[in-house]
Amino acid sequence: MQGHLRENGKPAIKIFEDASFKGFQDSLDSEMKRLTSLGVDLDVKQAQPFSEEKLWSSKVLGSHNARVSLDTLVVFIGNNFSLRSGQEHRRLRFSQLSLVGAKGNEEEKCSF
Repeated sequence: MQGHLRENGKPAIKIFEDASFKGFQDSLDSEMKRLTSLGVDLDVKQAQPFSEEKLWSSKVLGSHNARVSLDTLVVFIGNNFSLRSGQEHRRLRFSQLSLVGAKGNEEEKCSF
């Protein structure tokens, strides 16, 4: 319901937070407690991650078009810089990166 309000131009209406919806909130809370006591939806569903191999074989990653190439770059940048969220991706700037010169047998590398 909250998503419907948000998508239809009413983002200021917060049915789960606004005190004017207290009766609805209490009814929903009571029903959730009742259903939980009956054992409804006690199993936590855990998302299963896709392997990188699966993403390549299903052509989610690759270079066959511009969108897929961009998605592939986002995955590689996220993995190599240990970025965990879209927010961290958006905050990453070129000014945060530097090239560390080669030392001994090591190759030069990018650091941030």
